Amino acid sequence: MALSHHRTLQAAMDWSHALLEPAQQAVFASLSVFRGGWTLDAATTVVNPRRTLTREPVAETLIRLYEKSLITLEASESGTRYGMLETMREYALDRLSRTSWAAEARERHARWCLDLAEASDSALRSGEQLAWLARLDAEHANLRAALDWAIDEAGDAELAARMVGALRVYWQRRAHYREGNDYAARALALPGAARLPAPVRGRALLSAGITAFFQARYRD
Repeated sequence: MALSHHRTLQAAMDWSHALLEPAQQAVFASLSVFRGGWTLDAATTVVNPRRTLTREPVAETLIRLYEKSLITLEASESGTRYGMLETMREYALDRLSRTSWAAEARERHARWCLDLAEASDSALRSGEQLAWLARLDAEHANLRAALDWAIDEAGDAELAARMVGALRVYWQRRAHYREGNDYAARALALPGAARLPAPVRGRALLSAGITAFFQARYRD
């Protein structure tokens, strides 16, 4: 019974996917790099590497995907947020893995997360703190996904260290001390981390030290 259900679901996804135009299939596959959902602006940046699509065509594509039940849509006062059910995301990830640009899509997502993290660093010390905390909370799963990719798959010490340094204030404000310290330790253990520019390495070390301090890990 379970195998039959799986085959039926697979067939339904294949059928919906086959109805998409090639460009829409590429967008659908690229969207699988997001974890925990995304906004229109995020999608426009991440799935549009050569800037061949404007914000409007990306929005239209998202509507087509929603109409075919390939993605979800949730509207609120803060705006519209899109997402994928986990089963559908796994299907899209499989589609992405078959392309020649899967690593490029992962890196675009990580760079978008890095830009968000670095923009938040000063904003969290300003009168916009509450708005930015809410924004980072919404993107928390994406930030984790970007760090996991940078550390475990790409081995990109600079990207990981910059994110670790930029997210220190967020981790403090939300008391994510263990998470922050774990990511800092993993980033600083990457090959090449010792040769990073002093400001980048210094901010990552500061993040590691402060998150350890708030866990009372004074000897780490």
